[in-house]
Parts: sequence; structure tokens; C-alpha cells
Amino acid sequence: MDFKEYLLISENALEDINLPEGELNFSFVRSSGPGGQKVNKTASKAVLSWHVKSSVIWADNQEALSRFLSANKTSNKGHFRADCQEQRSQGQNKEACINKLKRAIEEALKEPVERRTTAPTTSSVEKRIGKKKQRSQRKSERGQKWNY
Repeated sequence: MDFKEYLLISENALEDINLPEGELNFSFVRSSGPGGQKVNKTASKAVLSWHVKSSVIWADNQEALSRFLSANKTSNKGHFRADCQEQRSQGQNKEACINKLKRAIEEALKEPVERRTTAPTTSSVEKRIGKKKQRSQRKSERGQKWNY
């Protein structure tokens, strides 16, 4: 699969996620950064807040909900927050926030790849033992040596 196919697949997957509009809370504030005097007049920065635990999206997939909550994307109370200020218009920034949320949900819905256990390489074993010997040498030199 080349990169273009991957982009097409990922764009289609984002379109398949349907978010209930009633669960998304948007607020608009003044954005920082360059933009001249227009920055001081318009509230174009979009801030998206979504309560993850009470959403109907996770009704049939509690495993994905736990992955989403454990991925450090939410607050302690279960709120997801995304803010976007890259564009100059509210609408474009709002769409960017929704896309951020959809990407995070898509990542949570992916099944984690199981790690295959492998034997450590010879060099990694030698490196670990060498570090242990260095640490042991350093600790043995710490105390005072008394000659009675």
C-alpha cells in the first residue's frame, strides 16, 4: 500500500464516524499569534469540549472507550478538549476541531497490535550487564574506607 492509498483510506474512515451534534460544545475566543488588528476584533479560535463517558458512541464498544480514556486525551472528569486556531475563520477552525476529535476516536477504535515476545540480542545483554557492572563499581567506591 502506498501513501496515496493510505490517505484515501484514512479520509474515508474519518467520514464514517458520526458524532451527535448535541454532545459537542463549541466556544469561540480570540486567537493568539500574527494577524494584525483583525486578531483583536474577531473570535476565530474554536474550542471543542465533549463529555466522553456519557456519549452514545461508546454504547456497544466499551473496550474502545477504555482505550480512549487511557490514552491521556481526556481530563479526570472525562472531558475531551480540542482547540484550533490555524485558520482565520470560525467555520474552518470548527471543522478542524471536529477532525481532531474524529482522528482521536478512530485511533481508539483500532485494535492494538499484540507484541510478539523475542529474545534479547547478544549486544543488548552485554550492554545491560556492562551498565550493571559500572553502577556496582560506582556504589562500591562511595563509602569511606577505614584502615585499622
